[in-house]
Amino acid sequence: MKWILQVSLLLSLVSFLPAQKNWQKIFDAYSNKIVTINYYEQILSFEEIEDKERVKRHLTGIIVDDRGLILTSSAIYPAKIEFSASFNMMASAKIPTEIKVKFKNGIELPAKFIGKDDDLGIAFIQLTDSLQTVGVQFSKTNKLNIGQEIFLLTHLPESYDFNPIIVKRRINSIAGGNEPRYYFEKNFSSLTNFGLAIDASGRAVGYFYGGDRPVVNRLPFSGISSGGLAQIVLFNRFAEQVKQPPVFKHKQTVRKKWLGIYMQPFTRDLARYFGQPDLQGILINTVIKNSPAESAGLLPGDV
Repeated sequence: MKWILQVSLLLSLVSFLPAQKNWQKIFDAYSNKIVTINYYEQILSFEEIEDKERVKRHLTGIIVDDRGLILTSSAIYPAKIEFSASFNMMASAKIPTEIKVKFKNGIELPAKFIGKDDDLGIAFIQLTDSLQTVGVQFSKTNKLNIGQEIFLLTHLPESYDFNPIIVKRRINSIAGGNEPRYYFEKNFSSLTNFGLAIDASGRAVGYFYGGDRPVVNRLPFSGISSGGLAQIVLFNRFAEQVKQPPVFKHKQTVRKKWLGIYMQPFTRDLARYFGQPDLQGILINTVIKNSPAESAGLLPGDV
Protein backbone atom coordinates (compact mmCIF):
# COMPACT_ATOMS: atom_id res chain seq x y z
CA MET A 1 0.00 0.00 0.00
CA LYS A 2 2.83 2.34 0.90
CA TRP A 3 4.62 1.88 -2.43
CA ILE A 4 1.37 2.54 -4.33
CA LEU A 5 1.01 5.87 -2.52
CA GLN A 6 4.63 6.77 -3.28
CA VAL A 7 4.17 5.97 -6.98
CA SER A 8 1.00 8.05 -7.09
CA LEU A 9 2.79 11.04 -5.53
CA LEU A 10 5.68 10.63 -7.96
CA LEU A 11 3.34 10.54 -10.96
CA SER A 12 1.55 13.65 -9.69
CA LEU A 13 4.88 15.46 -9.33
CA VAL A 14 5.99 14.40 -12.81
CA SER A 15 2.75 15.66 -14.37
CA PHE A 16 2.95 18.91 -12.41
CA LEU A 17 6.47 19.90 -13.47
CA PRO A 18 5.74 20.32 -17.22
CA ALA A 19 2.65 22.40 -16.42
CA GLN A 20 4.65 24.59 -14.04
CA LYS A 21 7.34 25.00 -16.68
CA ASN A 22 4.72 26.02 -19.26
CA TRP A 23 3.30 28.70 -16.95
CA GLN A 24 6.77 30.11 -16.34
CA LYS A 25 7.60 30.03 -20.04
CA ILE A 26 4.47 31.97 -20.97
CA PHE A 27 4.99 34.46 -18.15
CA ASP A 28 8.61 35.10 -19.15
CA ALA A 29 7.68 35.49 -22.82
CA TYR A 30 4.94 38.08 -22.32
CA SER A 31 5.25 39.82 -18.94
CA ASN A 32 7.58 42.44 -20.42
CA LYS A 33 4.99 43.23 -23.10
CA ILE A 34 2.31 44.40 -20.70
CA VAL A 35 2.64 47.77 -18.99
CA THR A 36 0.85 49.79 -16.35
CA ILE A 37 -0.68 53.04 -17.54
CA ASN A 38 -1.01 55.90 -15.07
CA TYR A 39 -3.05 58.95 -16.05
CA TYR A 40 -5.29 61.68 -14.71
CA GLU A 41 -9.01 61.84 -15.32
CA GLN A 42 -10.95 65.05 -14.94
CA ILE A 43 -13.97 64.82 -12.64
CA LEU A 44 -16.56 67.53 -13.12
CA SER A 45 -17.17 69.78 -10.14
CA PHE A 46 -20.61 71.23 -9.44
CA GLU A 47 -18.99 74.50 -8.39
CA GLU A 48 -16.97 75.10 -11.53
CA ILE A 49 -17.29 73.69 -15.03
CA GLU A 50 -13.77 74.60 -16.14
CA ASP A 51 -11.84 73.77 -12.97
CA LYS A 52 -12.19 70.02 -12.47
CA GLU A 53 -10.86 67.69 -9.85
CA ARG A 54 -8.15 65.39 -11.14
CA VAL A 55 -8.19 61.76 -10.16
CA LYS A 56 -5.30 59.41 -10.85
CA ARG A 57 -6.28 56.21 -12.62
CA HIS A 58 -4.42 53.03 -13.57
CA LEU A 59 -4.88 50.56 -16.41
CA THR A 60 -3.12 47.62 -18.00
CA GLY A 61 -1.73 48.13 -21.50
CA ILE A 62 -0.37 45.78 -24.17
CA ILE A 63 2.56 46.81 -26.38
CA VAL A 64 1.49 46.03 -29.95
CA ASP A 65 4.29 47.33 -32.21
CA ASP A 66 7.89 48.57 -32.32
CA ARG A 67 6.88 52.26 -32.44
CA GLY A 68 5.55 52.49 -28.91
CA LEU A 69 1.87 51.88 -29.72
CA ILE A 70 -0.03 50.49 -26.74
CA LEU A 71 -3.46 48.87 -26.66
CA THR A 72 -5.62 49.36 -23.58
CA SER A 73 -9.23 49.54 -22.42
CA SER A 74 -11.52 52.30 -23.72
CA ALA A 75 -12.19 53.00 -20.04
CA ILE A 76 -9.23 55.39 -20.33
CA TYR A 77 -11.59 57.85 -22.01
CA PRO A 78 -15.24 57.24 -21.03
CA ALA A 79 -18.24 58.78 -22.71
CA LYS A 80 -18.44 62.55 -22.85
CA ILE A 81 -20.59 64.59 -20.55
CA GLU A 82 -24.27 64.84 -21.42
CA PHE A 83 -26.19 67.66 -19.80
CA SER A 84 -29.59 66.16 -20.58
CA ALA A 85 -29.43 63.84 -17.56
CA SER A 86 -28.48 64.77 -14.02
CA PHE A 87 -26.95 61.29 -13.51
CA ASN A 88 -24.29 62.12 -16.11
CA MET A 89 -23.28 65.42 -14.56
CA MET A 90 -20.27 63.74 -12.96
CA ALA A 91 -19.11 62.00 -16.15
CA SER A 92 -15.77 62.73 -17.69
CA ALA A 93 -15.56 65.22 -20.55
CA LYS A 94 -11.81 65.57 -21.11
CA ILE A 95 -9.11 63.49 -22.76
CA PRO A 96 -6.87 61.82 -20.12
CA THR A 97 -3.85 63.92 -19.21
CA GLU A 98 -0.30 63.31 -18.03
CA ILE A 99 -0.27 59.72 -19.25
CA LYS A 100 2.73 57.72 -18.08
CA VAL A 101 3.62 54.19 -19.14
CA LYS A 102 5.59 52.06 -16.69
CA PHE A 103 7.49 49.04 -17.98
CA LYS A 104 8.39 45.86 -16.12
CA ASN A 105 11.97 47.08 -15.61
CA GLY A 106 10.70 50.19 -13.80
CA ILE A 107 11.26 52.68 -16.64
CA GLU A 108 8.41 55.19 -16.90
CA LEU A 109 7.81 57.19 -20.09
CA PRO A 110 5.21 59.76 -21.17
CA ALA A 111 2.53 58.93 -23.71
CA LYS A 112 -0.39 60.57 -25.48
CA PHE A 113 -3.94 59.46 -26.19
CA ILE A 114 -4.50 58.48 -29.85
CA GLY A 115 -8.08 57.26 -30.12
CA LYS A 116 -10.53 54.53 -29.23
CA ASP A 117 -13.02 52.08 -30.65
CA ASP A 118 -16.07 51.87 -28.40
CA ASP A 119 -17.53 48.93 -30.34
CA LEU A 120 -14.52 46.80 -29.39
CA GLY A 121 -14.00 48.51 -26.03
CA ILE A 122 -10.36 49.37 -26.78
CA ALA A 123 -8.20 52.49 -26.95
CA PHE A 124 -4.68 53.31 -28.11
CA ILE A 125 -1.95 55.46 -26.62
CA GLN A 126 1.47 56.27 -28.10
CA LEU A 127 4.79 56.80 -26.35
CA THR A 128 6.05 60.33 -27.01
CA ASP A 129 9.70 59.39 -26.46
CA SER A 130 11.60 57.77 -29.33
CA LEU A 131 11.96 54.36 -27.69
CA GLN A 132 11.88 51.21 -29.77
CA THR A 133 9.56 48.64 -28.26
CA VAL A 134 8.93 44.96 -28.88
CA GLY A 135 5.26 44.37 -29.46
CA VAL A 136 3.21 41.24 -29.01
CA GLN A 137 3.14 39.05 -32.10
CA PHE A 138 -0.46 37.90 -32.18
CA SER A 139 -1.50 34.56 -33.63
CA LYS A 140 -4.12 34.55 -36.39
CA THR A 141 -6.20 32.03 -34.48
CA ASN A 142 -9.80 32.57 -35.54
CA LYS A 143 -11.55 30.10 -33.27
CA LEU A 144 -11.61 28.92 -29.67
CA ASN A 145 -13.45 25.87 -28.33
CA ILE A 146 -15.51 25.06 -25.26
CA GLY A 147 -13.20 23.82 -22.51
CA GLN A 148 -10.06 25.21 -24.18
CA GLU A 149 -7.40 26.42 -21.73
CA ILE A 150 -6.48 30.10 -21.92
CA PHE A 151 -3.83 31.98 -19.95
CA LEU A 152 -4.60 35.55 -18.94
CA LEU A 153 -1.86 38.08 -18.22
CA THR A 154 -2.67 41.34 -16.48
CA HIS A 155 -1.73 43.32 -13.33
CA LEU A 156 -2.74 43.13 -9.71
CA PRO A 157 -4.29 46.24 -8.08
CA GLU A 158 -2.24 49.05 -6.55
CA SER A 159 -2.36 47.40 -3.12
CA TYR A 160 -0.20 44.63 -4.65
CA ASP A 161 2.20 47.11 -6.31
CA PHE A 162 0.75 46.45 -9.78
CA ASN A 163 2.67 43.18 -10.04
CA PRO A 164 1.93 41.07 -13.15
CA ILE A 165 -0.39 38.14 -12.61
CA ILE A 166 -0.99 35.08 -14.80
CA VAL A 167 -4.05 32.89 -14.37
CA LYS A 168 -5.49 30.00 -16.33
CA ARG A 169 -9.14 29.70 -17.31
CA ARG A 170 -11.23 27.65 -19.72
CA ILE A 171 -13.68 28.84 -22.34
CA ASN A 172 -17.08 28.31 -20.73
CA SER A 173 -19.43 29.68 -23.37
CA ILE A 174 -19.51 30.72 -27.03
CA ALA A 175 -22.18 33.09 -28.31
CA GLY A 176 -22.89 34.82 -31.61
CA GLY A 177 -22.66 33.77 -35.23
CA ASN A 178 -20.18 35.23 -37.74
CA GLU A 179 -18.24 36.97 -34.97
CA PRO A 180 -18.48 34.60 -31.99
CA ARG A 181 -17.93 35.88 -28.48
CA TYR A 182 -15.89 33.72 -26.13
CA TYR A 183 -16.69 33.89 -22.43
CA PHE A 184 -14.96 32.55 -19.35
CA GLU A 185 -15.51 32.83 -15.62
CA LYS A 186 -13.60 35.72 -14.12
CA ASN A 187 -13.31 35.22 -10.37
CA PHE A 188 -9.98 36.88 -9.64
CA SER A 189 -9.13 40.45 -8.70
CA SER A 190 -7.01 42.50 -11.08
CA LEU A 191 -6.11 46.10 -11.78
CA THR A 192 -8.84 46.40 -14.39
CA ASN A 193 -10.84 43.92 -16.42
CA PHE A 194 -8.36 43.99 -19.28
CA GLY A 195 -5.26 42.04 -20.30
CA LEU A 196 -3.54 39.71 -22.73
CA ALA A 197 -5.03 36.33 -23.69
CA ILE A 198 -2.64 33.45 -24.55
CA ASP A 199 -3.48 29.89 -25.53
CA ALA A 200 -1.95 26.78 -23.94
CA SER A 201 0.70 26.51 -26.67
CA GLY A 202 2.00 29.99 -25.79
CA ARG A 203 0.45 31.95 -28.67
CA ALA A 204 -1.03 35.37 -27.96
CA VAL A 205 -4.56 35.18 -29.38
CA GLY A 206 -6.14 38.47 -28.29
CA TYR A 207 -7.20 40.47 -25.26
CA PHE A 208 -9.80 39.93 -22.55
CA TYR A 209 -12.10 42.27 -20.70
CA GLY A 210 -14.78 41.84 -18.08
CA GLY A 211 -18.41 41.96 -19.09
CA ASP A 212 -19.76 43.18 -22.42
CA ARG A 213 -17.94 46.50 -22.10
CA PRO A 214 -14.95 47.53 -19.99
CA VAL A 215 -16.16 49.57 -17.02
CA VAL A 216 -14.22 51.32 -14.30
CA ASN A 217 -15.52 53.06 -11.22
CA ARG A 218 -16.15 56.69 -12.13
CA LEU A 219 -16.04 57.87 -8.53
CA PRO A 220 -12.89 59.58 -7.23
CA PHE A 221 -11.86 56.47 -5.32
CA SER A 222 -10.82 53.17 -6.86
CA GLY A 223 -12.92 50.05 -6.77
CA ILE A 224 -12.20 46.51 -7.88
CA SER A 225 -14.99 44.14 -8.71
CA SER A 226 -14.49 40.51 -9.51
CA GLY A 227 -16.74 37.69 -10.55
CA GLY A 228 -19.10 37.19 -13.44
CA LEU A 229 -18.14 36.48 -17.04
CA ALA A 230 -15.34 38.03 -19.06
CA GLN A 231 -14.86 37.96 -22.81
CA ILE A 232 -11.90 37.21 -25.08
CA VAL A 233 -11.58 39.15 -28.33
CA LEU A 234 -9.42 37.43 -30.93
CA PHE A 235 -6.78 39.28 -32.92
CA ASN A 236 -8.65 39.06 -36.21
CA ARG A 237 -11.32 41.34 -34.69
CA PHE A 238 -8.91 44.19 -33.98
CA ALA A 239 -5.97 43.61 -36.35
CA GLU A 240 -6.97 46.53 -38.58
CA GLN A 241 -7.17 48.87 -35.58
CA VAL A 242 -3.61 47.93 -34.59
CA LYS A 243 -2.44 48.53 -38.16
CA GLN A 244 -4.33 51.82 -38.42
CA PRO A 245 -5.34 53.03 -34.94
CA PRO A 246 -8.48 55.19 -34.69
CA VAL A 247 -7.61 58.87 -34.25
CA PHE A 248 -9.71 60.90 -31.86
CA LYS A 249 -11.16 64.15 -33.17
CA HIS A 250 -13.02 66.78 -31.20
CA LYS A 251 -16.52 67.24 -32.52
CA GLN A 252 -17.42 70.68 -33.77
CA THR A 253 -20.34 71.84 -31.67
CA VAL A 254 -22.28 75.07 -31.42
CA ARG A 255 -22.52 76.48 -27.93
CA LYS A 256 -26.11 76.68 -26.79
CA LYS A 257 -27.41 79.70 -24.94
CA TRP A 258 -26.87 79.40 -21.22
CA LEU A 259 -27.05 81.44 -18.04
CA GLY A 260 -24.45 79.84 -15.80
CA ILE A 261 -26.00 79.32 -12.38
CA TYR A 262 -27.04 76.54 -10.02
CA MET A 263 -30.36 77.31 -8.39
CA GLN A 264 -33.22 76.08 -6.22
CA PRO A 265 -36.83 77.16 -5.73
CA PHE A 266 -37.25 80.14 -3.39
CA THR A 267 -40.03 78.57 -1.35
CA ARG A 268 -42.42 80.34 1.00
CA ASP A 269 -40.53 78.86 3.96
CA LEU A 270 -37.29 80.39 2.65
CA ALA A 271 -39.05 83.68 2.03
CA ARG A 272 -40.30 83.78 5.62
CA TYR A 273 -36.83 82.77 6.89
CA PHE A 274 -35.22 85.69 5.06
CA GLY A 275 -37.98 88.05 6.22
CA GLN A 276 -39.34 88.60 2.70
CA PRO A 277 -42.68 86.75 2.67
CA ASP A 278 -43.85 88.45 -0.56
CA LEU A 279 -40.66 87.71 -2.56
CA GLN A 280 -40.99 85.03 -5.25
CA GLY A 281 -38.53 83.45 -7.68
CA ILE A 282 -35.49 81.19 -7.54
CA LEU A 283 -32.50 81.27 -5.21
CA ILE A 284 -29.04 81.33 -6.82
CA ASN A 285 -26.68 78.86 -5.12
CA THR A 286 -23.63 79.12 -7.40
CA VAL A 287 -22.52 81.43 -10.20
CA ILE A 288 -20.24 79.72 -12.71
CA LYS A 289 -17.02 81.50 -13.55
CA ASN A 290 -16.85 83.36 -16.89
CA SER A 291 -20.58 82.87 -17.45
CA PRO A 292 -23.22 85.35 -18.65
CA ALA A 293 -24.59 85.32 -15.10
CA GLU A 294 -21.25 86.48 -13.72
CA SER A 295 -21.00 89.17 -16.40
CA ALA A 296 -24.47 90.37 -15.43
CA GLY A 297 -23.36 90.73 -11.81
CA LEU A 298 -25.47 87.95 -10.31
CA LEU A 299 -24.23 86.59 -6.97
CA PRO A 300 -24.91 83.54 -4.81
CA GLY A 301 -27.84 84.34 -2.54
CA ASP A 302 -29.62 86.52 -5.08
CA VAL A 303 -33.29 85.77 -5.71
